Amino acid sequence: MAYTVRVRGVEIICDTLDDLDAIVERYGSEGEAPSVHAAAAAASRNGSSGAALSGRSADVALLQTLLEAGNTGVKSEAIGHMIKARGKGFAPALTRWATRVGFSDAESNFPLEPARPEGARGWRLKDGAMVMAKALFK
Repeated sequence: MAYTVRVRGVEIICDTLDDLDAIVERYGSEGEAPSVHAAAAAASRNGSSGAALSGRSADVALLQTLLEAGNTGVKSEAIGHMIKARGKGFAPALTRWATRVGFSDAESNFPLEPARPEGARGWRLKDGAMVMAKALFK
């Protein structure tokens, strides 16, 4: 599968995600990735329960949103839109997400803990995961 990225008006075709990451790291990106809040708002306006983002961009947007939320945390509803899960499937999907982004390799080192943002159910990054997330976005 080939990936196409546009950098400063020039389209570049990449064979692997590693090549794509290297190009974005070297030249930057033209725009910000949409946040989980924007995706959740768009989904609710459209009457959809799915997220506006998918795949790698959703993973990055969720990680960035958790990092920005800090100790406050992010509502489970917003996270559910990003990982496309709710109810009984929410916890396993959250575990798969943590493994996919490289924060967890087993349930014993799960990087998130429950939080109560604005009095609602939610999740936040643990202190160790917060340090790792900051290092990833530098």
